Amino acid sequence: MSNPGGGGGGDTASQFSMAQGGNKNVVSIYRDVDGKQKMAVEEYSFKDTLQAFKAMEKMAKQHSEERAAHELTKTRTHQTMLLKRALEADEMKKVGDSNVQEMIRSLVQQSESLTQEVESLSKQLVESQQARSDLQKKVGEEEQQRAQIEEFVDNLQKEMTELINSREKAEKSVLEENRSLASQLEILQAEAAKLRGEAAALRTSNEQLQREAGEATEREKALEEEEERLRKRVSEMEAEKVGREELEEKETTATIAALTAEVAQLRSQCAEGQTALESATKETERLQSELSDKEMELQKASESSEEIRKEAETATEALRSELNTLKTALQAAEASLEQEASQRANLEATSQSASHALSSDLSAEREKREALEAELGDMRRVLEAKERELSEARISLESKEVEVGAMGTALEESRAEMAALTEKIRSSEGDTATRVESLEASLVELRQEKEANETAAVEAARVAASEREDLEAALSSATQDSAASKAALEAAQAEMGELRERDAERAVLEERVKELERQLEDKEAARGQMEAAAGPLEAQIASLMEELESLRRVSARTQEEAAFSLASQQEAMEALEQTREREAEERNRAEAELEAAQSALSAAQMESNDLQMELEVLRRTLETAESEKGQMHQAIEEANAKAASAEAAREKAVASGADQRVEDAERRAAQAEAERSRMRAFVEEAQARAQEFAQRARMAEKHLQAFMESPQGRESMRDKQVREIHALVTEFTNTLAEKGDTLVELKQVNAYLNQRLSDMEANHARLQEELRGGSAS
Repeated sequence: MSNPGGGGGGDTASQFSMAQGGNKNVVSIYRDVDGKQKMAVEEYSFKDTLQAFKAMEKMAKQHSEERAAHELTKTRTHQTMLLKRALEADEMKKVGDSNVQEMIRSLVQQSESLTQEVESLSKQLVESQQARSDLQKKVGEEEQQRAQIEEFVDNLQKEMTELINSREKAEKSVLEENRSLASQLEILQAEAAKLRGEAAALRTSNEQLQREAGEATEREKALEEEEERLRKRVSEMEAEKVGREELEEKETTATIAALTAEVAQLRSQCAEGQTALESATKETERLQSELSDKEMELQKASESSEEIRKEAETATEALRSELNTLKTALQAAEASLEQEASQRANLEATSQSASHALSSDLSAEREKREALEAELGDMRRVLEAKERELSEARISLESKEVEVGAMGTALEESRAEMAALTEKIRSSEGDTATRVESLEASLVELRQEKEANETAAVEAARVAASEREDLEAALSSATQDSAASKAALEAAQAEMGELRERDAERAVLEERVKELERQLEDKEAARGQMEAAAGPLEAQIASLMEELESLRRVSARTQEEAAFSLASQQEAMEALEQTREREAEERNRAEAELEAAQSALSAAQMESNDLQMELEVLRRTLETAESEKGQMHQAIEEANAKAASAEAAREKAVASGADQRVEDAERRAAQAEAERSRMRAFVEEAQARAQEFAQRARMAEKHLQAFMESPQGRESMRDKQVREIHALVTEFTNTLAEKGDTLVELKQVNAYLNQRLSDMEANHARLQEELRGGSAS
């Protein structure tokens, strides 16, 4: 059946249509090509789906929830398969209607979600059955516990019967215990006599302890006097230590001032060297300007060859005379170097025995001399090369024009280098003499300071030794007193041990008396039954009680005396402990003072070593400054050469048209930079959009998660899903109706689905009520 309401685009139009043919339960897909109908290959039906729904309804009537859930799941799966098949059909893909496809996809998703909900309800039903079985198990366990309680009550009744029988037996044994009390009273009287003897012995030991306490007090006074004497000695040592520290501080301050002056002198020398370097730089610039003037003059003189020949001959003669003067200057420099070498040898011979520091300085000067000799050798080789160049210049007059300028420049450079070498030699001689004198003076000062430090260290060691002997003597006497005190303390501790043993015995006796009293109190309950024969026994009990009271008074008095004796002995022990602590403190203080004296001696030696190291550092600083001066000269020459080469390169680049290429390169670079900035702006804009989209997605996800976590959210989501199913089914039906398709089967399915959704909601509510009722029970 064709679709009358459909339209086509182009030469070929595809339409989606459903027809009812002979079988009303069959839905077919047709394809309309050029106005001709052609039936599709695939047809499908909802007959199986309706049968499955009816079977599920029948099982629901039989109250078989599990089977109904299983069949409902099976039906949902079958329905989902049918919808997927409809969605994956070739004709559906060629229709091009996205609304229908989206609707079918949403139906598939909703069907799958309903299947999952049914499975969760099945699981809840299984859990409720499990909870019922657990409740039955708990009921059985409670019945077992009730049987155990009944058995425990029976056992208690049996024990009560046994206790009644044992009480009757105890009443019979009271008479026998009364008889044993008489014998125990006799034993107590003997023990009381023994306690009286022990009390007398305790009095005598207490008197002896008091005498020992008086002797300990006298020894404590002697120790206090000795402590006072040691305290005075310590204060004297501290005063001497303060004086030594002040003296060492003054010496250190003087040494630091001398070194500071020497450093200032070295800095002034470095400043003078910097000034000389600046003047040499200015002289070099002046010479360069003169050379440029001479070059201009040579260019003017090149206009006439006769003038060039005359100037060449004149220059040759002048060069020969200058070479002779240079040879004379070289000979004079060699003589001065030999003289300086002899002076260095004499200085080295005289100062080698004085200090190892001067030997290192002389070796540095020797290296400088060798460097100067090497530089003179280089100059000599340069002059020989100049002579060879002059001999070659005679060959041709044309090459002489170029060589005259180069030779003039080299001549000026050689003159400047010779002047610099002469000045360097003179300055090095003056600096060497000044440094040698300053180093010798500082060496003499250091020797004097070292001798003074050694004398002070010897004196401090002698004083520390004498003080150590005094402290050892005092410690030996204190140790003897401590040994005597320790012996007295051990004797007192032995007596205290005996007193503790006696106290333990007395405590045992008191426990026995208390036990007898408890037994007497127990017997008072049975005294009413034995009043007839209780006359003599009461008299004996009264006498025993009086004897016990007297024994208690004696025991209390003895206990008080023993406590007083123990307190006095503890006081004596505490005094002895304090004496020993004071002796240990004095010993530690004396050892600390001795260590302080030794550390002061080692500190003086370390200061002497530090001064020598500072002197060596100053020497190395001077050498570094001189080497840096030479490096600066060389850097100035290299900079001039680089500037000349750069100027030549620039002129060459201008001549070869490099400016045009530079401009082209700059233009291309500007275009590339503009393109790069445009791409950067595009990337930044895309990143900003992506971040904004991600932020909006995160916010929506957070709101959705917060809403879903609440019970109202879950309930509303379930209602929303139900409404969406209704809406999707309605939209699907409406869309098909708009295209002219009348599907009675789909409407029936829609009505049946609505009914089943209502039934599922009712079943879900009923299951929740049952679960709540089971948990409450």
